Amino acid sequence: MDSPNEEIDAIATTDLKRTAIINKEFAQQVSNYQLADSILPQIVLTEYQPNKLTYRFSGVSAGSTIADYLVVFSEIWTEKGWKMTIDGQEQPLLRANYLLRAAMVPAGEHEIVMEYAPKAYRIGNTVAFVSSLIMVLGLIVALFFTFKPKKQEKA
Repeated sequence: MDSPNEEIDAIATTDLKRTAIINKEFAQQVSNYQLADSILPQIVLTEYQPNKLTYRFSGVSAGSTIADYLVVFSEIWTEKGWKMTIDGQEQPLLRANYLLRAAMVPAGEHEIVMEYAPKAYRIGNTVAFVSSLIMVLGLIVALFFTFKPKKQEKA
């Protein structure tokens, strides 16, 4: 599809259980994909946190002609922030059906992890940690000087 409007229009006339609508922006990532009619992989969400999703994927591998599966997740796609790894290797996320995340997953057994970790979030966490550390150290110093025994002056 060439435009977002074409993607949305195609949703009305497409069987989305077996077909994904991919924008031309992601054409290079799906260029080697071939549809497998009878062999469907299994994917299970094994861990859910608001900023981290872990899946177990199992697709035919040995002796199969299928190299990659196009997997569409029921998660909203965003251009920035979410990172996906397959067995620890970062892989690109694609947009399918105009608003869902999708990915090319190789045949075989894999662990897929999607984690929300935008740069601003990491920087914010670092600044918050350093600020808290400075406050705690300041509190310790203030308590030390408050309760430090005072030396008596000689008369």
